[in-house]
Amino acid sequence: MEMVHEKLRSYFKEIGMSQVEIAEKLGVSKTTVNNLLTGYSKFGKAQAEKWSELFGISKSFLLTGEGSITEEIYNSRNCL
Repeated sequence: MEMVHEKLRSYFKEIGMSQVEIAEKLGVSKTTVNNLLTGYSKFGKAQAEKWSELFGISKSFLLTGEGSITEEIYNSRNCL
């Protein structure tokens, strides 16, 4: 089973976004992004909220690894 960080790396590779670009958009260091995308660090609630807002990634996925990367965003848009 793929881990959160592995799925995230694949996701950002697929959309063509580098760790430097991710870090700039978040206003954090590349090291912070690298730590999250390699599994060295885990997401906290505040980080998950920010990644969700900026990249459309499910907070639930970031915190638990369950469900789809974008499932939460997709479902909330369909309910409007």
